[in-house]
Amino acid sequence: MPAPVIAKLTDSVKKGLALLEVKERSDAAGVELRYLTPTQMDALLKKELPYLDKAIKSANIKLD
Repeated sequence: MPAPVIAKLTDSVKKGLALLEVKERSDAAGVELRYLTPTQMDALLKKELPYLDKAIKSANIKLD
């Protein structure tokens, strides 16, 4: 993905997470939101996807 697109998406996500309405709704749902840089998100996905893949396969979860 081109760097300007990533920068625009990153800025939009940061602004969205800073909105009071978003914080109130996530708090009400018991969800903790936090911003991750694109690099941090990439690292998290690389770490978590193999675990999730194994869990999905072992539970025999299928997409409808």
